[in-house]
Amino acid sequence: MSFGAVHHVGVVVPELESVRLLLERAGVGVVDEPVAEPALGIEVMWAHLDGLDLEFVRPLHDDTRAARVLADGEGGLHHVAFAVEDLDAELDRLAGDDVGTVGPPRDGVSGSRIAFLDPAATGGTLIELVEPRTGGPVPVPDTTTGGASAPHTR
Repeated sequence: MSFGAVHHVGVVVPELESVRLLLERAGVGVVDEPVAEPALGIEVMWAHLDGLDLEFVRPLHDDTRAARVLADGEGGLHHVAFAVEDLDAELDRLAGDDVGTVGPPRDGVSGSRIAFLDPAATGGTLIELVEPRTGGPVPVPDTTTGGASAPHTR
């Protein structure tokens, strides 16, 4: 078991249009149309550049985790996500090394499952693990966080 390739880098922003315009003017890769994910309270826009996907997330309303991230002054570069084949097995392995998660594993969009590692165990960097849905499209994960929890156990 191990992390796969970098899945994406997540950025939390208050709005997407200025980001889209900047990326297009700069000639940066392909920028997808924003997609609303009402169940998660976010809208997501992907930018694809030379093998790296950037996920820009904006809150759809003020009572979402993404809105709290912005209100706390923690917008901008938010996390680095890695693909994993089996999220539960990877979290169990990491728990053996006393690496906890920020909240329990949860559903992301497009049928993915996600978990964030406790930044206290990762040098202050928020790392997301993404288990893509088998045979599905590249998932757009929920990129917001809650409070730190104990190491994951099954």
